[in-house]
Amino acid sequence: VYVALTRPRDQLLLEWPLNALVADYPTRASLLNSHIGMTLNVDSISLRAGEEFPAVIEHAEEPASRNNQIEIADVVSPFGRIALRQAEWSGNRTQDSRSPSTHDAEDDDVQPNFDVIQYAAPIELPTHGDAFAVGNFVHRCYEVGFESDKATEYLMQQANLLWPGLANDVIDQIRGSVRAFQTCLANEMQATNLQHEVPIFGLSKEGTVINGIIDMLVEVPDGNLIIDHKSDRRVDAATLVARYGDQLEDYAGLLGDGKVRWRCINSPVLGQIIRWKA
Repeated sequence: VYVALTRPRDQLLLEWPLNALVADYPTRASLLNSHIGMTLNVDSISLRAGEEFPAVIEHAEEPASRNNQIEIADVVSPFGRIALRQAEWSGNRTQDSRSPSTHDAEDDDVQPNFDVIQYAAPIELPTHGDAFAVGNFVHRCYEVGFESDKATEYLMQQANLLWPGLANDVIDQIRGSVRAFQTCLANEMQATNLQHEVPIFGLSKEGTVINGIIDMLVEVPDGNLIIDHKSDRRVDAATLVARYGDQLEDYAGLLGDGKVRWRCINSPVLGQIIRWKA
């Protein structure tokens, strides 16, 4: 009973046919009534322990009587769904769970005021048919970096798989962009600690389970930066904020009020960090 009554997020429908309470065999309504003392009031439901919960009580039409000449098959059963009306759902539904990356911006969302830091020249990645693979490669470049020969060799192999014969040019471009990005974090934003691929899990204010990964969580003197790497081609800063702003707001909400100083999108294609405050 506890599980059944506590799992709904938006609406709980209980069938309560009155003749089910006096049936000569157990029904769902009679079990609720006998085991937990559930009773209906005018606009609420009460339990034996004293709790009372608001409810909307809708009365069904009187069931057909056997005294009327109706076939037995048409007689209403003492339990079932006779009290439910079919209707189109007109409200919003709370999702059970989602990833921040699937958070769609509402049409009337107010976009935050943002500023742009140009940390490097824009890069021109060769055309590729798999945008996901390209995005994953760019993420790895900013996560692994080029500080060791082993890391550089690994990234060169990945680039060569994506763009055979063009890997050297790709790596030269991205290596310069990554180093400029790291310098910007240290000098412009005074970063003191960096964490890559930080898993995050929790509930939104609406009760939806959110499960995602923050590309970079950066400690700065007055809080934290959330940085998400985006490799979208031929888009401007305003489009990136409109497209991914809610994703970063999800991350910030799960980290807690006052924990995040800046939300940031890193666009290697633009050579920019786009940032906005809480």
